[in-house]
Amino acid sequence: MTPMTDTFGALILRELGALRRELEAYPDDASIWARPDGVPNAAGTLALHLAGNLRHFIGARLGGSGYVRDRAREFEARDVPLATLVLELDEAEAAVRRGMP
Repeated sequence: MTPMTDTFGALILRELGALRRELEAYPDDASIWARPDGVPNAAGTLALHLAGNLRHFIGARLGGSGYVRDRAREFEARDVPLATLVLELDEAEAAVRRGMP
């Protein structure tokens, strides 16, 4: 790895950890999918979208993982439990670890 990819990868991993902590701070699964007035996407939608983006771009494009993105599902899925969102973030983290070198 170069210093740039080391730094960039570390930043992405740090932010994925922060996102995980934010999701875990919601009082229940239903709250993750609430959309207050004026907010177009729920936190769960954004988590799925970010995980899909990282798995696609870093995992598949840079790392050759073969991951096939389903962007429509990222925005259409609802009421996905926290445990499943965390698994999606775990997969994104693994894609970053494999794909950044």
